Amino acid sequence: MLTAMGRPPLPWQRDALDLILEFDRRTGVYVHPNVLLHLPRRAGKTVAISGMMHHRAMLPMRNTAGLDVMPRVWYTSQTGALASTWFREEHLPLLRGAGMFKGRWKSRLPNGSEQVTWIHNGGAVRVFAPTPDAMHSMDSDLVILDEAWAHDRVRGAQLLQGIGPTQATRRGPQIARISASGDETSTFFVDELEEARAAAMAGDPQWALLEYGVPGDEDATDVDTVARYHPAIGRTIDAAYLHTERGRLGPAGFARAYGCHQVMPRAGSKRITVDAWNDPKVIDTDPVPDTAPAAVAFDVSDETGLGSLVASVELPDGRHKIDVLLTGATVDELVDATTRAHQAGQANIGADTYGPAGDLADLVVKAGVPLTPLTAAAYTAACARFVRRFRAGRIVHRNHPALNRAIEAASTRTMGDGGWAWSRVRSEDDISTLIAATAADWLLDHAAPGFFAF
Repeated sequence: MLTAMGRPPLPWQRDALDLILEFDRRTGVYVHPNVLLHLPRRAGKTVAISGMMHHRAMLPMRNTAGLDVMPRVWYTSQTGALASTWFREEHLPLLRGAGMFKGRWKSRLPNGSEQVTWIHNGGAVRVFAPTPDAMHSMDSDLVILDEAWAHDRVRGAQLLQGIGPTQATRRGPQIARISASGDETSTFFVDELEEARAAAMAGDPQWALLEYGVPGDEDATDVDTVARYHPAIGRTIDAAYLHTERGRLGPAGFARAYGCHQVMPRAGSKRITVDAWNDPKVIDTDPVPDTAPAAVAFDVSDETGLGSLVASVELPDGRHKIDVLLTGATVDELVDATTRAHQAGQANIGADTYGPAGDLADLVVKAGVPLTPLTAAAYTAACARFVRRFRAGRIVHRNHPALNRAIEAASTRTMGDGGWAWSRVRSEDDISTLIAATAADWLLDHAAPGFFAF
Protein backbone atom coordinates (compact mmCIF):
# COMPACT_ATOMS: atom_id res chain seq x y z
CA MET A 1 0.00 0.00 0.00
CA LEU A 2 2.78 2.45 0.89
CA THR A 3 4.67 1.65 -2.31
CA ALA A 4 1.49 2.30 -4.28
CA MET A 5 1.36 5.74 -2.66
CA GLY A 6 4.81 6.44 -4.02
CA ARG A 7 6.43 5.99 -0.60
CA PRO A 8 8.41 2.74 -0.33
CA PRO A 9 8.16 1.85 3.35
CA LEU A 10 10.94 2.61 5.79
CA PRO A 11 12.11 -0.50 7.64
CA TRP A 12 10.21 0.45 10.79
CA GLN A 13 7.01 1.14 8.80
CA ARG A 14 7.17 -2.26 7.14
CA ASP A 15 7.79 -4.05 10.43
CA ALA A 16 5.07 -2.11 12.22
CA LEU A 17 2.39 -2.73 9.61
CA ASP A 18 3.33 -6.41 9.36
CA LEU A 19 2.59 -6.77 13.07
CA ILE A 20 -0.40 -4.45 13.35
CA LEU A 21 -2.16 -5.99 10.35
CA GLU A 22 -1.33 -9.59 11.25
CA PHE A 23 -4.27 -11.67 10.03
CA ASP A 24 -5.40 -15.11 11.17
CA ARG A 25 -6.67 -16.90 8.07
CA ARG A 26 -8.28 -19.63 10.16
CA THR A 27 -10.55 -17.26 12.05
CA GLY A 28 -10.75 -14.50 9.47
CA VAL A 29 -9.87 -11.74 11.94
CA TYR A 30 -6.95 -9.48 12.74
CA VAL A 31 -4.89 -10.91 15.58
CA HIS A 32 -4.36 -7.76 17.66
CA PRO A 33 -7.52 -5.82 18.63
CA ASN A 34 -5.45 -3.23 20.53
CA VAL A 35 -2.50 -1.41 19.00
CA LEU A 36 -0.07 1.03 20.57
CA LEU A 37 2.54 2.70 18.37
CA HIS A 38 4.97 4.81 20.42
CA LEU A 39 7.40 6.65 18.18
CA PRO A 40 9.36 9.91 18.03
CA ARG A 41 8.48 13.01 16.04
CA ARG A 42 9.24 13.10 12.33
CA ALA A 43 9.53 9.32 12.04
CA GLY A 44 7.08 8.95 9.16
CA LYS A 45 3.88 8.46 11.10
CA THR A 46 1.56 9.98 8.48
CA VAL A 47 2.63 7.51 5.81
CA ALA A 48 2.23 4.53 8.16
CA ILE A 49 -1.22 5.66 9.36
CA SER A 50 -2.40 6.26 5.80
CA GLY A 51 -1.30 2.81 4.67
CA MET A 52 -2.94 1.17 7.69
CA MET A 53 -6.26 2.94 7.19
CA HIS A 54 -6.65 2.25 3.48
CA HIS A 55 -5.48 -1.35 3.80
CA ARG A 56 -8.48 -1.93 6.05
CA ALA A 57 -10.86 0.19 3.95
CA MET A 58 -10.07 -1.50 0.63
CA LEU A 59 -10.46 -5.13 1.70
CA PRO A 60 -13.71 -7.16 1.87
CA MET A 61 -15.32 -7.17 5.29
CA ARG A 62 -17.94 -9.30 7.00
CA ASN A 63 -19.70 -8.72 10.29
CA THR A 64 -20.14 -11.22 13.11
CA ALA A 65 -23.27 -12.58 11.42
CA GLY A 66 -21.24 -13.46 8.33
CA LEU A 67 -22.80 -10.76 6.13
CA ASP A 68 -20.79 -8.58 3.76
CA VAL A 69 -20.45 -5.02 5.07
CA MET A 70 -18.68 -1.87 3.93
CA PRO A 71 -15.44 -1.32 5.88
CA ARG A 72 -15.42 1.69 8.18
CA VAL A 73 -12.20 3.34 9.32
CA TRP A 74 -12.12 6.42 11.57
CA TYR A 75 -9.35 8.90 12.42
CA THR A 76 -9.02 11.54 15.13
CA SER A 77 -6.29 13.59 16.75
CA GLN A 78 -5.93 16.09 19.64
CA THR A 79 -9.03 17.96 18.42
CA GLY A 80 -11.51 17.62 15.59
CA ALA A 81 -10.05 20.70 13.90
CA LEU A 82 -6.53 19.28 13.92
CA ALA A 83 -7.81 15.93 12.64
CA SER A 84 -9.46 17.73 9.71
CA THR A 85 -6.28 19.70 8.98
CA TRP A 86 -4.18 16.53 8.99
CA PHE A 87 -6.64 14.80 6.67
CA ARG A 88 -6.72 17.64 4.15
CA GLU A 89 -3.11 18.79 4.21
CA GLU A 90 -1.11 15.63 4.89
CA HIS A 91 -3.21 12.57 4.18
CA LEU A 92 -5.06 13.49 0.98
CA PRO A 93 -1.92 14.63 -0.89
CA LEU A 94 -0.45 11.15 -0.28
CA LEU A 95 -3.52 9.46 -1.68
CA ARG A 96 -3.71 11.80 -4.67
CA GLY A 97 -0.09 11.00 -5.45
CA ALA A 98 -0.88 7.29 -5.80
CA GLY A 99 -1.40 7.12 -9.56
CA MET A 100 -2.51 3.50 -9.61
CA PHE A 101 -5.55 4.42 -7.49
CA LYS A 102 -6.68 7.24 -9.75
CA GLY A 103 -10.43 7.04 -10.33
CA ARG A 104 -10.90 4.33 -7.71
CA TRP A 105 -11.89 6.61 -4.83
CA LYS A 106 -13.83 9.75 -4.20
CA SER A 107 -13.76 12.32 -1.42
CA ARG A 108 -16.20 14.50 0.48
CA LEU A 109 -14.68 17.36 2.44
CA PRO A 110 -17.27 19.10 4.62
CA ASN A 111 -15.37 20.64 7.49
CA GLY A 112 -15.18 18.27 10.46
CA SER A 113 -16.42 15.15 8.63
CA GLU A 114 -13.94 14.68 5.79
CA GLN A 115 -14.21 11.30 4.08
CA VAL A 116 -12.63 9.14 1.39
CA THR A 117 -14.74 6.32 -0.09
CA TRP A 118 -13.46 3.45 -2.21
CA ILE A 119 -15.77 2.90 -5.15
CA HIS A 120 -15.33 -0.87 -5.50
CA ASN A 121 -16.60 -1.79 -2.01
CA GLY A 122 -17.88 1.37 -0.34
CA GLY A 123 -15.10 1.23 2.26
CA ALA A 124 -14.70 4.61 3.92
CA VAL A 125 -12.02 6.46 5.87
CA ARG A 126 -13.52 9.29 7.93
CA VAL A 127 -12.52 11.97 10.41
CA PHE A 128 -14.23 12.43 13.79
CA ALA A 129 -13.81 14.75 16.75
CA PRO A 130 -12.44 13.17 19.97
CA THR A 131 -15.67 13.62 21.92
CA PRO A 132 -17.64 10.93 23.79
CA ASP A 133 -20.64 10.87 21.42
CA ALA A 134 -18.94 11.63 18.09
CA MET A 135 -19.36 8.05 16.82
CA HIS A 136 -22.80 7.39 18.28
CA SER A 137 -24.78 4.87 16.18
CA MET A 138 -21.83 4.30 13.83
CA ASP A 139 -19.86 1.14 12.97
CA SER A 140 -16.08 0.87 12.94
CA ASP A 141 -13.47 -1.69 11.94
CA LEU A 142 -10.40 0.40 12.72
CA VAL A 143 -10.19 3.55 14.85
CA ILE A 144 -7.01 5.64 14.92
CA LEU A 145 -6.41 7.74 18.05
CA ASP A 146 -3.53 9.87 16.83
CA GLU A 147 -1.55 12.10 19.22
CA ALA A 148 -2.96 10.10 22.11
CA TRP A 149 -0.67 11.94 24.54
CA ALA A 150 -3.06 14.93 24.36
CA HIS A 151 -5.91 13.22 26.27
CA ASP A 152 -6.22 12.87 29.99
CA ARG A 153 -7.52 9.79 31.75
CA VAL A 154 -11.16 10.93 31.80
CA ARG A 155 -11.32 11.88 28.13
CA GLY A 156 -9.51 8.70 27.13
CA ALA A 157 -11.98 6.53 29.01
CA GLN A 158 -14.85 8.41 27.38
CA LEU A 159 -13.37 7.83 23.94
CA LEU A 160 -12.96 4.10 24.53
CA GLN A 161 -16.50 3.86 25.88
CA GLY A 162 -17.79 5.59 22.77
CA ILE A 163 -15.77 3.44 20.38
CA GLY A 164 -16.55 0.08 21.96
CA PRO A 165 -20.21 -0.23 20.83
CA THR A 166 -19.28 0.73 17.26
CA GLN A 167 -17.21 -2.46 16.97
CA ALA A 168 -19.62 -4.88 18.61
CA THR A 169 -20.78 -6.52 15.36
CA ARG A 170 -17.52 -6.28 13.39
CA ARG A 171 -15.06 -9.10 12.80
CA GLY A 172 -11.52 -8.33 13.88
CA PRO A 173 -11.96 -4.69 14.94
CA GLN A 174 -8.95 -2.69 16.08
CA ILE A 175 -8.25 0.47 18.09
CA ALA A 176 -4.82 2.02 17.49
CA ARG A 177 -3.29 4.53 19.89
CA ILE A 178 -0.47 6.35 18.10
CA SER A 179 1.67 8.97 19.74
CA ALA A 180 5.00 10.48 20.59
CA SER A 181 5.71 10.79 24.30
CA GLY A 182 3.81 13.20 26.50
CA ASP A 183 4.31 14.68 29.93
CA GLU A 184 2.82 14.03 33.37
CA THR A 185 -0.59 15.25 32.16
CA SER A 186 -0.76 12.55 29.46
CA THR A 187 -2.52 10.16 31.80
CA PHE A 188 -4.55 8.35 29.14
CA PHE A 189 -1.51 7.51 27.04
CA VAL A 190 0.51 6.56 30.13
CA ASP A 191 -2.21 4.11 31.21
CA GLU A 192 -2.47 2.57 27.74
CA LEU A 193 1.32 2.33 27.44
CA GLU A 194 1.60 0.58 30.79
CA GLU A 195 -1.06 -1.94 29.86
CA ALA A 196 0.47 -2.60 26.45
CA ARG A 197 3.91 -3.14 28.00
CA ALA A 198 2.50 -5.49 30.61
CA ALA A 199 0.62 -7.44 27.94
CA ALA A 200 3.77 -7.71 25.85
CA MET A 201 5.66 -9.08 28.87
CA ALA A 202 2.92 -11.68 29.32
CA GLY A 203 2.81 -12.62 25.62
CA ASP A 204 -0.82 -11.48 25.36
CA PRO A 205 -1.86 -11.12 21.67
CA GLN A 206 -4.66 -8.74 22.63
CA TRP A 207 -2.06 -5.99 22.19
CA ALA A 208 0.41 -5.13 19.44
CA LEU A 209 3.05 -2.84 20.97
CA LEU A 210 5.72 -1.09 18.94
CA GLU A 211 8.10 1.38 20.56
CA TYR A 212 10.84 3.27 18.76
CA GLY A 213 13.22 5.46 20.72
CA VAL A 214 16.13 5.57 23.11
CA PRO A 215 16.19 2.70 25.66
CA GLY A 216 15.39 3.74 29.20
CA ASP A 217 18.95 3.28 30.46
CA GLU A 218 20.51 5.61 27.85
CA ASP A 219 20.62 9.40 27.63
CA ALA A 220 17.69 10.64 25.55
CA THR A 221 18.86 14.24 25.87
CA ASP A 222 22.02 13.51 23.88
CA VAL A 223 21.68 14.25 20.17
CA ASP A 224 24.10 11.54 19.02
CA THR A 225 22.33 8.91 21.13
CA VAL A 226 18.92 9.92 19.78
CA ALA A 227 20.28 9.85 16.22
CA ARG A 228 21.30 6.19 16.66
CA TYR A 229 17.77 5.14 17.60
CA HIS A 230 15.51 7.49 15.63
CA PRO A 231 14.08 5.30 12.81
CA ALA A 232 14.06 8.05 10.16
CA ILE A 233 17.54 9.55 10.64
CA GLY A 234 19.57 9.19 7.46
CA ARG A 235 16.46 8.28 5.51
CA THR A 236 13.94 11.13 5.52
CA ILE A 237 15.56 13.60 7.95
CA ASP A 238 19.14 14.63 8.60
CA ALA A 239 20.88 14.27 11.95
CA ALA A 240 21.70 17.99 11.91
CA TYR A 241 18.00 18.70 12.33
CA LEU A 242 18.14 17.13 15.77
CA HIS A 243 20.66 19.72 16.97
CA THR A 244 18.25 22.48 16.01
CA GLU A 245 15.38 20.77 17.82
CA ARG A 246 17.53 20.13 20.91
CA GLY A 247 18.17 23.85 21.22
CA ARG A 248 14.56 24.79 20.61
CA LEU A 249 12.89 22.26 22.93
CA GLY A 250 15.44 22.01 25.73
CA PRO A 251 16.67 18.72 27.25
CA ALA A 252 13.37 17.43 28.70
CA GLY A 253 11.26 18.39 25.69
CA PHE A 254 13.82 16.91 23.30
CA ALA A 255 13.95 13.64 25.24
CA ARG A 256 10.18 13.29 25.00
CA ALA A 257 9.74 14.37 21.38
CA TYR A 258 12.74 12.70 19.74
CA GLY A 259 14.09 10.26 22.32
CA CYS A 260 10.59 8.95 22.93
CA HIS A 261 10.94 9.07 26.73
CA GLN A 262 7.49 9.09 28.27
CA VAL A 263 7.06 10.67 31.71
CA MET A 264 5.48 7.95 33.83
CA PRO A 265 3.28 8.47 36.91
CA ARG A 266 4.67 8.15 40.39
CA ALA A 267 4.61 4.73 41.99
CA GLY A 268 1.91 4.82 44.61
CA SER A 269 -0.49 6.97 42.60
CA LYS A 270 -4.19 6.23 42.87
CA ARG A 271 -5.44 4.17 39.92
CA ILE A 272 -9.13 3.87 40.81
CA THR A 273 -10.65 6.67 42.85
CA VAL A 274 -13.18 6.00 45.57
CA ASP A 275 -15.72 8.24 43.84
CA ALA A 276 -15.41 6.30 40.58
CA TRP A 277 -15.72 2.94 42.39
CA ASN A 278 -18.81 4.11 44.30
CA ASP A 279 -20.55 5.48 41.20
CA PRO A 280 -24.03 3.85 41.06
CA LYS A 281 -23.44 3.04 37.37
CA VAL A 282 -20.78 0.46 38.28
CA ILE A 283 -22.66 -1.15 41.19
CA ASP A 284 -24.79 -4.15 40.24
CA THR A 285 -26.30 -6.20 43.07
CA ASP A 286 -28.57 -8.36 40.89
CA PRO A 287 -28.16 -12.16 41.17
CA VAL A 288 -25.82 -13.78 38.68
CA PRO A 289 -27.20 -16.63 36.51
CA ASP A 290 -25.75 -20.03 37.38
CA THR A 291 -24.87 -20.58 33.71
CA ALA A 292 -22.78 -17.40 33.38
CA PRO A 293 -19.08 -17.94 32.49
CA ALA A 294 -16.91 -17.31 35.53
CA ALA A 295 -13.41 -17.52 36.91
CA VAL A 296 -12.34 -17.57 40.56
CA ALA A 297 -9.15 -16.50 42.33
CA PHE A 298 -7.97 -16.30 45.92
CA ASP A 299 -5.43 -14.25 47.83
CA VAL A 300 -4.17 -14.05 51.39
CA SER A 301 -3.28 -11.12 53.64
CA ASP A 302 0.41 -11.14 54.53
CA GLU A 303 -0.44 -9.66 57.95
CA THR A 304 -3.41 -11.70 59.20
CA GLY A 305 -3.02 -14.87 57.16
CA LEU A 306 -6.73 -14.69 56.30
CA GLY A 307 -7.85 -14.67 52.71
CA SER A 308 -10.53 -13.94 50.13
CA LEU A 309 -12.13 -15.84 47.29
CA VAL A 310 -13.45 -13.67 44.46
CA ALA A 311 -15.24 -14.43 41.19
CA SER A 312 -15.34 -12.52 37.93
CA VAL A 313 -18.52 -13.35 36.03
CA GLU A 314 -19.28 -12.50 32.41
CA LEU A 315 -22.66 -10.79 31.98
CA PRO A 316 -24.75 -11.14 28.80
CA ASP A 317 -23.69 -7.65 27.64
CA GLY A 318 -20.00 -8.56 27.86
CA ARG A 319 -19.22 -6.69 31.07
CA HIS A 320 -17.55 -8.49 33.95
CA LYS A 321 -19.10 -8.49 37.42
CA ILE A 322 -16.80 -8.83 40.43
CA ASP A 323 -18.41 -10.90 43.19
CA VAL A 324 -16.67 -11.45 46.55
CA LEU A 325 -17.54 -15.01 47.58
CA LEU A 326 -15.54 -15.28 50.79
CA THR A 327 -13.45 -12.88 52.85
CA GLY A 328 -11.65 -13.06 56.20
CA ALA A 329 -11.41 -16.83 55.69
CA THR A 330 -8.86 -19.19 57.21
CA VAL A 331 -6.60 -21.33 55.06
CA ASP A 332 -8.74 -24.43 55.78
CA GLU A 333 -11.90 -22.53 54.80
CA LEU A 334 -10.33 -21.38 51.53
CA VAL A 335 -9.13 -24.88 50.65
CA ASP A 336 -12.61 -26.22 51.35
CA ALA A 337 -14.27 -23.44 49.30
CA THR A 338 -12.02 -23.92 46.26
CA THR A 339 -12.53 -27.68 46.43
CA ARG A 340 -16.31 -27.24 46.45
CA ALA A 341 -16.05 -24.75 43.60
CA HIS A 342 -14.05 -27.23 41.54
CA GLN A 343 -16.49 -30.05 42.26
CA ALA A 344 -19.40 -27.80 41.28
CA GLY A 345 -17.91 -27.30 37.82
CA GLN A 346 -16.02 -24.05 38.29
CA ALA A 347 -12.91 -25.30 36.51
CA ASN A 348 -10.98 -22.06 36.26
CA ILE A 349 -9.43 -21.27 39.65
CA GLY A 350 -6.20 -19.36 40.05
CA ALA A 351 -4.05 -17.00 42.09
CA ASP A 352 -1.00 -14.78 42.11
CA THR A 353 1.22 -17.52 43.52
CA TYR A 354 4.26 -15.24 43.87
CA GLY A 355 2.69 -13.50 46.89
CA PRO A 356 1.44 -14.76 50.26
CA ALA A 357 -1.06 -17.01 48.47
CA GLY A 358 1.75 -19.32 47.36
CA ASP A 359 1.51 -21.64 50.36
CA LEU A 360 -2.28 -21.79 50.07
CA ALA A 361 -1.92 -22.62 46.38
CA ASP A 362 0.20 -25.66 47.28
CA LEU A 363 -2.53 -26.88 49.65
CA VAL A 364 -5.23 -26.34 47.05
CA VAL A 365 -3.31 -28.37 44.47
CA LYS A 366 -2.71 -31.16 47.00
CA ALA A 367 -6.47 -31.22 47.58
CA GLY A 368 -6.90 -32.17 43.92
CA VAL A 369 -7.98 -28.78 42.58
CA PRO A 370 -6.48 -27.79 39.20
CA LEU A 371 -4.96 -24.33 39.64
CA THR A 372 -3.96 -21.67 37.11
CA PRO A 373 -1.06 -19.63 38.55
CA LEU A 374 -0.43 -16.12 37.29
CA THR A 375 3.18 -15.51 36.37
CA ALA A 376 4.75 -12.22 37.48
CA ALA A 377 4.32 -10.87 33.94
CA ALA A 378 0.69 -11.99 33.78
CA TYR A 379 -0.05 -10.42 37.17
CA THR A 380 1.46 -7.11 36.06
CA ALA A 381 -0.64 -7.22 32.90
CA ALA A 382 -3.72 -8.15 34.94
CA CYS A 383 -3.37 -5.07 37.18
CA ALA A 384 -3.17 -2.65 34.26
CA ARG A 385 -5.96 -4.44 32.45
CA PHE A 386 -8.28 -4.40 35.48
CA VAL A 387 -7.94 -0.63 35.82
CA ARG A 388 -8.39 0.01 32.13
CA ARG A 389 -11.47 -2.20 31.89
CA PHE A 390 -12.99 -0.46 34.91
CA ARG A 391 -12.37 2.99 33.47
CA ALA A 392 -13.91 1.89 30.18
CA GLY A 393 -17.13 0.83 31.96
CA ARG A 394 -16.53 -2.88 31.40
CA ILE A 395 -16.32 -3.91 35.08
CA VAL A 396 -19.09 -3.67 37.66
CA HIS A 397 -19.16 -4.94 41.24
CA ARG A 398 -21.60 -5.96 43.97
CA ASN A 399 -20.57 -3.27 46.50
CA HIS A 400 -18.87 -5.63 48.95
CA PRO A 401 -17.37 -3.77 51.95
CA ALA A 402 -14.05 -5.66 51.91
CA LEU A 403 -13.44 -4.88 48.25
CA ASN A 404 -14.52 -1.28 48.75
CA ARG A 405 -11.98 -0.89 51.56
CA ALA A 406 -9.27 -2.43 49.39
CA ILE A 407 -9.98 0.03 46.57
CA GLU A 408 -9.74 2.93 48.99
CA ALA A 409 -6.48 1.64 50.48
CA ALA A 410 -4.77 0.43 47.31
CA SER A 411 -1.47 1.85 46.14
CA THR A 412 1.03 0.60 43.56
CA ARG A 413 4.65 -0.36 43.00
CA THR A 414 6.73 -0.28 39.83
CA MET A 415 7.34 -3.53 37.97
CA GLY A 416 9.95 -4.06 35.27
CA ASP A 417 10.25 -1.54 32.45
CA GLY A 418 7.44 0.90 33.13
CA GLY A 419 4.87 -1.56 34.46
CA TRP A 420 3.15 -1.48 37.84
CA ALA A 421 1.20 -3.72 40.21
CA TRP A 422 -0.84 -3.41 43.38
CA SER A 423 1.47 -2.96 46.37
CA ARG A 424 0.71 -4.68 49.66
CA VAL A 425 3.46 -2.71 51.44
CA ARG A 426 2.50 0.75 50.16
CA SER A 427 -1.23 0.26 50.64
CA GLU A 428 -2.89 1.62 53.75
CA ASP A 429 -4.90 -1.54 54.51
CA ASP A 430 -5.27 -5.15 53.43
CA ILE A 431 -5.84 -5.35 49.63
CA SER A 432 -5.95 -9.14 49.24
CA THR A 433 -9.58 -8.92 48.08
CA LEU A 434 -8.58 -6.55 45.27
CA ILE A 435 -5.65 -8.76 44.25
CA ALA A 436 -7.98 -11.77 44.08
CA ALA A 437 -10.48 -9.76 42.02
CA THR A 438 -7.73 -8.66 39.63
CA ALA A 439 -6.52 -12.23 39.15
CA ALA A 440 -10.04 -13.59 38.64
CA ASP A 441 -10.85 -10.98 36.02
CA TRP A 442 -7.64 -11.79 34.12
CA LEU A 443 -8.39 -15.52 34.23
CA LEU A 444 -11.89 -15.04 32.86
CA ASP A 445 -10.39 -13.93 29.54
CA HIS A 446 -7.18 -15.95 29.54
CA ALA A 447 -8.23 -19.46 30.51
CA ALA A 448 -11.27 -21.58 29.76
CA PRO A 449 -13.86 -20.46 32.34
CA GLY A 450 -16.27 -22.67 34.17
CA PHE A 451 -19.70 -21.48 35.19
CA PHE A 452 -21.02 -19.58 38.16
CA ALA A 453 -22.08 -22.21 40.65
CA PHE A 454 -21.91 -20.71 44.14
